[in-house]
Amino acid sequence: MKCELDDIYVEEDEKLLSAQYKHFLAKRLAKKTFDRKPLSRQTTTTWVAKKIQGFCEKGGKVYDGEGEEIIMTPTIFDDAYFNDASHSWNSAVRRFARKMPKRNSSDRILLRLQLLDAAFRIEGKPIEL
Repeated sequence: MKCELDDIYVEEDEKLLSAQYKHFLAKRLAKKTFDRKPLSRQTTTTWVAKKIQGFCEKGGKVYDGEGEEIIMTPTIFDDAYFNDASHSWNSAVRRFARKMPKRNSSDRILLRLQLLDAAFRIEGKPIEL
């Protein structure tokens, strides 16, 4: 049986940066497990990386909301987290699972949100607004 990959197109920037998207993402991350354990701040990034790398190794490509390919460089996850090895944002964002954020996300974390969105889409369970 041949496995065919579709290219993944992440949500448009405006929606990824919205407070509503952050709320829905937080709810999904709070429920997500990896290796039968709840995602921690470290395993969140590990899960995203494994999903995307596995997809790309099979020839899949990820595109941003404008149709431009997101090039998966060896440092893309370090870049997305600004070399923050603790990945503390992954824990901090979960507080919005219970409460709608008052503000949109900063443009600064767009790549991080694109990678998270891509991982859920690759899994076949995109975050729906």
